[in-house]
Amino acid sequence: KTCLKYGPLWFMLLRLVEKAYGARAVKEYAGFALKNICHELHWKVHFEVAAAFGRGGNLPECHGSIGNAALSCPKHLRW
Repeated sequence: KTCLKYGPLWFMLLRLVEKAYGARAVKEYAGFALKNICHELHWKVHFEVAAAFGRGGNLPECHGSIGNAALSCPKHLRW
């Protein structure tokens, strides 16, 4: 039995994918995550992609993902 909507599993998967395949693969898997988890967690998926690109030194991709995170963050979580 699977539970595709469980956010913490997706975030763990993204970290494991980064270690195994790199930041580009994280961006690819993030697309699957965005289709399956609730909308309130979309900002965190974009943030994890940005963190992966940041750790890899690809700052233009990192900045783009940070922008997507800011735009998809629910209003009650904005600061």
